[in-house]
Formats: sequence, structure tokens, C-alpha cells
Amino acid sequence: MMKCFSPLLIGFILLATPLQAGEPVSIIFDTDMASDCDDIAALTVLHALADAGEANILAVTTNTKDASNASAAACDVINTFFGRPNIPIGTDKDGKKWYWRDTPSSYTGLLRDQFPHDCPPDSECPDALTVLRKTLASQPDGSVVICSVGALSNLADLIESTADDLSPLTGRELIQQKVRWTVIMGGGFPRTSAPETNIRLDVVAAAEVATEWPGPILWQGFE
Repeated sequence: MMKCFSPLLIGFILLATPLQAGEPVSIIFDTDMASDCDDIAALTVLHALADAGEANILAVTTNTKDASNASAAACDVINTFFGRPNIPIGTDKDGKKWYWRDTPSSYTGLLRDQFPHDCPPDSECPDALTVLRKTLASQPDGSVVICSVGALSNLADLIESTADDLSPLTGRELIQQKVRWTVIMGGGFPRTSAPETNIRLDVVAAAEVATEWPGPILWQGFE
């Protein structure tokens, strides 16, 4: 994902500021767990905040295809290590490949093979959109923060989703009703000559989220 990790840490600290004293922030973490290993650190920070009673990790979704077929397993390894093995995990079946190559991740397969977890291969996991819709539908209005690091494919899919057996609301309506705000690691500010990596992973999805997302977004650039 080629980005600076320190600003991401600050973003997570901001996310940990509760609406009321003692109230944890409910977070859905959308990640390209397969590219740079800083996603491991980002999810670890979330668990540290959860241990401190400042965050409640509702679900994890992965947004890029991993040739190792192990992005979800890597997430589950981390969740299991921190004592939260039952966090729902969904994968993007039609999303962009990591860096447009068939090169396996340098670390997801290692985590899958060397540490405890019970997650199936990415191809057999629930779809990311299903996990997003199901999780949002189950939460109180205006209570969820979505944090996305990676391609914006899943968020674009959520915008376009229609009513189903999980919720009578469309994706736009779910976002408007359930999502408090959305934090995205993507882009560069001031504007750069070339798209930042997370934007470049799925330019069409990024443009849709930037222009069509029906709620407040905090953009954290790579700088």
C-alpha cells in the first residue's frame, strides 16, 4: 500500500475519541491485507484500542485479491492472537489484484501457515459486501466508523448495493443511516502528479466514492 504509517496511527487515535466518555467507537476495518505489511500494524493498533476499551471492531473486509488466497487468514491470525477470533471477515471476490500482478503476498501465506486461525481461503470466505451490509444493518443508527486502507472497491460496491434479505435499505441508505463517518487512507494533499497507490488500485471505485459517498469522509493522504 506504500504509505506513511505515522499519519495512519494519528487517524486511529482520532477514531478512538468516543461520542461520550467510556463509549468505544464501533469500527469496520477495510484493508488490502496482502501488500505492504503496515496493514498488520494498523489492525494491531485497532486491537490495542479495543483492549483499552476505546474501540469495538465489528468486522474486517479485504479489498484486493491476494494470489496467496490468504488475506482473510492473515487478518484472522491477528484477530485470534488478540483474543477476538470471531470477528466477521469478508473478501472482495471481484476486486483488483494487488499491484496488478499474480505475485503472492510476502507475508499472508506465512501468517496463515505458522499461526493459529480457523479462516478458510479468501475464495471461500463470505463476500465483503455481504459482511458490510450485514454488519451495518445490525448496528444502531449513526454509530459506525468505516476505516479503509487500500482499494476502494468494497466501498463502491456498498454504494451500488440494493435492498436484500440482510436489509430493506439500499447501500446509500445504509451509509446515511448507520455510518457516523468514514476515514480513508488515500490520495495526496496537496495534489500529486500521479495517483496515490490506494487510488490507483481502483481508480473507478475511488472516483465513485469521492463523488457519491453519502456521508462525511476524512481523507488521510500518503504524506
